[in-house]
Amino acid sequence: MHFDTLDYAAFTVVGIATRTAGDPPAEIGRLWKRLFDEGVLQRIPNKASSDLYSLYTEYQGDHTQPYSVVLGCAVTHVDELPHGLVAKAVPAATNARLTGIPARPDAIGPAWQQVHQAGLPRSFIADFDLHHAAGGAHEGFVDIYVGVKTPPETPGADGPAIV
Repeated sequence: MHFDTLDYAAFTVVGIATRTAGDPPAEIGRLWKRLFDEGVLQRIPNKASSDLYSLYTEYQGDHTQPYSVVLGCAVTHVDELPHGLVAKAVPAATNARLTGIPARPDAIGPAWQQVHQAGLPRSFIADFDLHHAAGGAHEGFVDIYVGVKTPPETPGADGPAIV
């Protein structure tokens, strides 16, 4: 497994949310079902693209403790939200990225297990899966972005140290 590291600009995701408690895979599975059963994607205003985000944020501690999950799309701006939708701001951050994961639960789950075992210096502020839109060059694939801590800059260095 190879991660590349990149800085990602701040953005906002609008969609539906849940808070995990005891069984994150089951809770997230129910959220995915709601996303499609309730036609959530069609109700999101001001979409930046048709890419789908699975955002993991508001960690109580690390990934073994409760956190919030938002399924939706990045938006250009937030005006009024349709009933039942939430908006979550994702701050600019340095991310470790794992690319080219098939967009299937039986592939995404094991990829996240690899993330958990990789020993990354995670920030536990915001992580996300980027599900590439249909018709694009990366259709059918997911990229995982994991927020990582950046080491402090060293005086006199040629720029910030990147993990």
